Amino acid sequence: MKRGVGAVGAVDPRRWAPPINVPSVVFIHPDGRREVHAVAAGDSVMDCAVDNGVAGIRAQCGGGCTCSTCHAVVDADWFASVGEAVGDERDILAFVPERRCRSRLTCQIVMRDELDGLVVHIVADAPDNSASAGQGADE
Repeated sequence: MKRGVGAVGAVDPRRWAPPINVPSVVFIHPDGRREVHAVAAGDSVMDCAVDNGVAGIRAQCGGGCTCSTCHAVVDADWFASVGEAVGDERDILAFVPERRCRSRLTCQIVMRDELDGLVVHIVADAPDNSASAGQGADE
């Protein structure tokens, strides 16, 4: 049976509440601004960014690991939990001028409950800002 607004047996929206323990991701922009968004376990960090209009994560290939437009730097406190890039992702990152030692393609970071609060730094892609893009991200 289909459930939703207007469907037979629809859930009363006044009684619906969002899931309680949904993981979140903290996006830190090059200017220091922070955005925090909920993301379902099993979705990628890129999905979260695109769904919430996070500037700097363009995701041109839609998560196919064939471009680098979802590149970000994982915060030092989270890198061991997330892990380093491997395979195709590592090969793509080799051609990213703004890459750092904790660079990842956000399409390849799949959220799970233990990553709740994950912090990623968005890298500025303007050539004049690239030297400072990851400040704080690699220290």
